[in-house]
Amino acid sequence: MYPRLFWDSYSYQARKIGYREPLILLSYDSDTDEDAEASVSLYERLQKIGVPATFAVPGYQLERGAKKYRKLYKQGAKFINHGGGAHTEWRGGRYWSINFYNEKSPDGVRKDIRAGHKIFRDVLGHEPIGFRAPHFGHFQNDEALALIHDELSQLGTYEFSSSSLAHRTRTRGPAIQFEGMLEIPILGTYQWPTRIFDSYGHLLSMENRKVGNSYASKWIESVRDFQKHTIPALLNYYADPSHIAGNADYFDALEQAKKMGVRFVDFDDVLSMAKRPLAKA
Repeated sequence: MYPRLFWDSYSYQARKIGYREPLILLSYDSDTDEDAEASVSLYERLQKIGVPATFAVPGYQLERGAKKYRKLYKQGAKFINHGGGAHTEWRGGRYWSINFYNEKSPDGVRKDIRAGHKIFRDVLGHEPIGFRAPHFGHFQNDEALALIHDELSQLGTYEFSSSSLAHRTRTRGPAIQFEGMLEIPILGTYQWPTRIFDSYGHLLSMENRKVGNSYASKWIESVRDFQKHTIPALLNYYADPSHIAGNADYFDALEQAKKMGVRFVDFDDVLSMAKRPLAKA
């Protein structure tokens, strides 16, 4: 019963701001060197299917893979600021996560956002309008989001952040006006609304950083559930490129969603919808 109670409340808020059907919004967090090459092949497949994509790349990785990421940008891929510092380091035969905002001072968080902003502009040649915090699941209270939004507002080019979890959507809907900035939370699956649904949670192992079959099957199962129950939702789902780039089941799932008539959108589309009157948080 719990999922239905959650989605009943969510649907009410979503309809208030103009949502009438499930929409799929895909983004890809590129936290390692492997993600640069994987992003190129991933984007080629997405273009063939006709699916828009946004890449969240830390400044450290954006500089290291500048040639590849510039190519993607020129081909039409969208990018958002994902902070400045590295998000992982290689130790003991595997990647370990680093650069958690909950472990930084407020000034340290601001410095990392600004560093990512500068590198983004230097590498891609334009100002970012969107942001996602590194390891954002650990930085979720109102004060944390207010800090992020305040810094984005001071930088002056930002229109949205996608740095929050799905629990906020139950009473506020898929796009939230929060501290003067549009916040677009990540969404869970139909069965597990508030649980993070990403490729990391479906890796075969920490050493073999590829998703198993469960990721694509859960992904398309969730899409079918939203369509079956006619829930007007923004399925804001993300994955790491190197986790899924070679996974045929994932691309089959995307094609199935297209055949089902579910529409894929990007952050620009969400911003256009948000220009209609929005319920305040």
